[in-house]
Amino acid sequence: MKKLILVCAMLPGLMYADVCALVTGGYGMGNTFYGPTNCGEGSVDSVSVMGPLGVQGTNIKTMTVNGPLHVVDANIGAMFVNGPIQAENSNIGDISVSGNVTLNATRAGNIIVKGAPTFGNYKVKLDDGTTVKSVTFEAGEGVVVESSGSSVTGKVMGGQLQAQVQ
Repeated sequence: MKKLILVCAMLPGLMYADVCALVTGGYGMGNTFYGPTNCGEGSVDSVSVMGPLGVQGTNIKTMTVNGPLHVVDANIGAMFVNGPIQAENSNIGDISVSGNVTLNATRAGNIIVKGAPTFGNYKVKLDDGTTVKSVTFEAGEGVVVESSGSSVTGKVMGGQLQAQVQ
């Protein structure tokens, strides 16, 4: 009976090993990774990473990242990121971020930009038909840059909206 319980207790961690894995070095257990991590094809409920994270073709309900995030062809319910975000061809729910954001051909919910950068202003760049619901800069000094075909369907609060010159 004890052996069966041990195997069952390990199963939640094993499902993440098939979808998300450390690139080199670091440490990972269950859905938490310390070091450069990549997530590929598949689905996970949540992932937490201390370090750079690359996501391609993954479905994730919730993610927390302390480091740069690069997302391609993914579906993410909500994300909390302390670092820059770059996303392409993805669907993302609400975003809470301390860093610059670049979205290309992506749909996203509300973006809340936390804090103030050391130099200049935080920037949210929307390219290639990207749509987001709203953008809020909590520090009150951000910039949203829209290319043609991209839009914020709601309000930009605490910052200004600029059209990108082609």
